[in-house]
Amino acid sequence: YNEIRDISKGTFSGLARLQSLYLQHNHISDSSSLLHELSHCTSLEVLRLNNNKISSFETAASFPPLQSLYIGSNSISVLPSPVIRNCNKLKLIDLSNNTISELSDDSFNGCTQLKRIKLNDNKIKFIRNAFNNLTELQTLSWLYNSVSVSMALSYLRPTAL
Repeated sequence: YNEIRDISKGTFSGLARLQSLYLQHNHISDSSSLLHELSHCTSLEVLRLNNNKISSFETAASFPPLQSLYIGSNSISVLPSPVIRNCNKLKLIDLSNNTISELSDDSFNGCTQLKRIKLNDNKIKFIRNAFNNLTELQTLSWLYNSVSVSMALSYLRPTAL
């Protein structure tokens, strides 16, 4: 929409009370500098970065109040472990339409309140135990991947989904 490519140093300083930030449909590619700048936003609850050009997602920053993270429709192929640090209030994460091929055991480590995960349209073949400790998980969407369903669901509690 705005064709934003970079976030300048200090852009978000002084915005500690910012709760929602919508940066979708731009040309942002460097998530590490963006997330570093967003670390000043200590009240951030919703972050929309979908439909950009992000190829890697760095987790150096910590976002304790974050509840919704949208990073779908980018070019992310590898997820850091965990996806985001200090995410105990995160309820929704949208990683759909990327090129992610596997989820590690600790991809969602610490995201104890996670209720919805969207992984549609990726290249996921291996999930391992990525969802083991997600006791609040209600919706897991992974359409159009190549995951072995029996392997992926073998450890999920049916009552949780």
